[in-house]
Amino acid sequence: MAGNTATDHSDVTRRVREVLQGDVQTLRLVSYRLTEDAGSGHVSLLARLERTTGQRTTGQHTTSQHTATPEPGEPVCVEAEAETLADALFTGLVARLVGEHPSLATLRLSHEQVTHSRSTQPPAHQAQARVGVRNAYGAELLFTASAPSAGLALLSATLDAVDHFINAEVAYTRIWQALHHARRQHRTDLEKTYTELLAELVRTTSYADVISRLQGGQGSTRP
Repeated sequence: MAGNTATDHSDVTRRVREVLQGDVQTLRLVSYRLTEDAGSGHVSLLARLERTTGQRTTGQHTTSQHTATPEPGEPVCVEAEAETLADALFTGLVARLVGEHPSLATLRLSHEQVTHSRSTQPPAHQAQARVGVRNAYGAELLFTASAPSAGLALLSATLDAVDHFINAEVAYTRIWQALHHARRQHRTDLEKTYTELLAELVRTTSYADVISRLQGGQGSTRP
């Protein structure tokens, strides 16, 4: 179940886009196969995705960005089992990508919900999915998506969530590197700017493992 309150991540999303500019990463669903065990209720998911880099079609995570047809990207295959469809995709993606993006290990899926609506205008049926992710500080971030089916809506919202945390980590890494370059150059003006940016981005989740990797596994985790 979702918590009583959710953290607004719109400011962080805007900052991430400003930092990354045209280098925003997007995971696009190509196809998926779902098998559900009638006895246990557990689901097995095989999802084929593409990972592309470029501008998203909008600046929000409140609608699905995975219905367009971008240029072919890097193929990503996820195979996982879980109690729910969204959890299968989320845990499968974390396992697949945590080596590249260690901050994903600090997250857990906390909430998923689907509602349905009908209209006399096409599309006649729409499913609206909401997925919640808890970060290292216990705060819940919500992501929503709409699609013709509940499965597609849940998968799209989950992909939006993973996209958000991947891009936030990449942005944090770039600003961390820029900060240390500014320190070496004794640019106190830039140091202040970058430190403030890091303070905003770190609200997304903990980047202790990311910093440790940047430092070669040595030293403190001080920005």
